[in-house]
Amino acid sequence: MNELSIDPQRTIDPVEAHPKSETIDLTGAYQPTPSTEPNHPAPPADAPSIPGYIITGEIAKGGMGRVYAGRELSLDREVAIKTLLPEANAERFVTESKITAKLPHPNIPPVHALGTLGDGTPYLAMKLIRGSTLADELKARPGLEAELPRFIGIFEQIAQAVGFAHAQGIIHRDLKPANVMVGAFGEVQVMDWGLAREVRSAEFGVRDEESTTVSPEHTRAGTIMGTPAYMPPEQARGEAVDHRADVFALGGILTAILTGQPVFSGKTSIETIQNAAAGDTAKALERLNSSAADAELIDLAKRCLSVKADERPQNGQAVASLVAKYRIGVESRLRQAEADRAATVVRAGEQRKRRRVLAWSAVAVLVVSVIGTAVSVWKADEANTAAKSEAAQKVIADEKADAATKAEAATAVQLAIANDRTKSLGDAYSDFVFGIQNKLENRPGTQDLRRELLETARKGLAKILDDARKQ
Repeated sequence: MNELSIDPQRTIDPVEAHPKSETIDLTGAYQPTPSTEPNHPAPPADAPSIPGYIITGEIAKGGMGRVYAGRELSLDREVAIKTLLPEANAERFVTESKITAKLPHPNIPPVHALGTLGDGTPYLAMKLIRGSTLADELKARPGLEAELPRFIGIFEQIAQAVGFAHAQGIIHRDLKPANVMVGAFGEVQVMDWGLAREVRSAEFGVRDEESTTVSPEHTRAGTIMGTPAYMPPEQARGEAVDHRADVFALGGILTAILTGQPVFSGKTSIETIQNAAAGDTAKALERLNSSAADAELIDLAKRCLSVKADERPQNGQAVASLVAKYRIGVESRLRQAEADRAATVVRAGEQRKRRRVLAWSAVAVLVVSVIGTAVSVWKADEANTAAKSEAAQKVIADEKADAATKAEAATAVQLAIANDRTKSLGDAYSDFVFGIQNKLENRPGTQDLRRELLETARKGLAKILDDARKQ
């Protein structure tokens, strides 16, 4: 098998340069990321004929096989059908299918069927995911802070899926944004378990890493498989890895979400592998420190990217728990902030109401005082000059009218307080008071003026009462 190896001095044989986001598969070749466009090209003429299925289009073609869109006739449902090219490793393909089938989790695509074509080539039918990769979604966002809560929610689901796999003793070994699908309705699927394998774990009590389901050549040290931009140092050096390798890759995905860039990079893939093997995370940590994200997220990413495996969170579930703790904390702070804002609004409303009641109480006192003064002056003048019974009777009638006016004034004030018509009634009363003051300042005091004053008071109060009733 054509493998990319590291000798004891950790010198790396030259390889052809490829984009750093691609995956090194078991043949040593780099596999392009499959297209996820919903409108797939028509199936090629050499598309396989599979009993029980209809091929409707080609999704992707790589160095190891092809992925088709199809329909399962018995259940009339869409499926994705993966087949191998003649030179690909059929044993590994079957292993991938069986490993994926062992992971019944909402964030891992279910396997529907494993079979063989007429020539003995295996094929795999599984759930067809329509949507886009996390890599494409991150690339399309207008800025690093755009929709960050949504992307953190996606990351939490990825960590939960990986944590579930770890609980079954399975590690992915090729976690990256391009291997995560985000469906049209927000569903998150961790894809491409082609490099996954089962490991020995005292915590989970599962099989030896060289299980009978995986041949020794697929797991022995010295073999580099995965994506250099996201793989941990021990994986880049060709050493045996465990679930903490996936934790490092999870940190790489979180770093891409927070900074827009992967952990490792280089002008060529071999340079990227060298940086990964050396554990050169300095640039990634610098970008994280410059991020505007919350400190809890930055700290989690840095912990996952620890060069020493034993300094990372133990598994995917631990990462998911830390993200959930952060999310719950954010939601709690938002709820508290909303409660504080609501309490502030209520307090401000109560204060405004108290101020208005006090203001209208003062208005009531002033109105009654002005009317009382005007009536008293007028009554004294009328009493001194009323020589005839007709005049006295008029005074009595006017007193009754004055009493009615006072009652109307009190009614207007009470109605204003009840309806909280502060602005409109306040303006009306101000017009009334200023009108009286202008008359007192610009003309000498006479009996006619006092009568005119009372008449003005009556008209002003009538206007206030009329405005209150209209409102």
